[in-house]
Formats: sequence, structure tokens, C-alpha cells
Amino acid sequence: MKKDFRITKHNPNTIKNLIETRDPKGLFYCIETREWEGNNVGWEEKVYVAVDNSTGDAWVDEFPDLRSCRRWLLRNEKQPKRPKKPKPKPKALYLCDRKACSKPSSHCGVYCFHTSDLKHAISFEKDGAWYFERRENHENDSIYKGEL
Repeated sequence: MKKDFRITKHNPNTIKNLIETRDPKGLFYCIETREWEGNNVGWEEKVYVAVDNSTGDAWVDEFPDLRSCRRWLLRNEKQPKRPKKPKPKPKALYLCDRKACSKPSSHCGVYCFHTSDLKHAISFEKDGAWYFERRENHENDSIYKGEL
């Protein structure tokens, strides 16, 4: 651990100047806000930029949080991994029995023919706590023809 330097916070412009000039010596960090844009969606991300200029070499690294930034500056190498974002579960849609919407003003069966609720799926039946797909030919059902 480096105990002869205190970790000090600076603004991003001061850090850029420190990296270029390599003066003063010490342990430094700043918080940068980065904006990203993609698929018409924009978001911001905070990044902690750490600079170890204790030897005059200005080593630089980026971190997602202050704790891992400070660990790196103090050379405690146990850095937590960035958590992975959970993948969204795919949502399956089934042909509806037109009983899922209980409101009289609903468009169930008029505009909507699908449901994500297995209780109202035409092709599934419940046996105890389990749902099973029926192996029947529904080609002649009115819902497949778009009839009411």
C-alpha cells in the first residue's frame, strides 16, 4: 500500500493537465460524466478516472465506482467485477380464449387475439399445477379466421 501520498479529487481538466505534464506527483482521481447515444436513446454514465503519478509516470485507469478506484490507487488488487445486466426473459404470446379481458369496454377479441397468460391460452390445458399443450388442429376455429 502506498501511504506516503494522499488520494485527492480534482476536476477532469486538472487531471488531463496532470497527465500531460506529470506534475505534481501523487494519487489523484476525478469523476467524468459521459453521454452515450444509440437507437434514439441517450444515457449518462459516471466514470471514475484514477491517476497514479507517485513515480512521475502518470498511470491512468477507469472504474465504475469510487471504491474500486481507491483500491487501484492504493494497489489493493481485489477489484470487484462489474455486475452484468440481467437479460430480459422473452415473453411468449399464445392465442387467447377471449376471456382474459373482463372489462366490457375492452378490445379483447376485436383487436387483440393473443395473451401471455397460460390460463387463457387456447392450446393449453391445466392438469393440477401443470399446463400442457393440446395436440389438436385449430385451423377451423373462428379465432384463426379472424371471426368473432
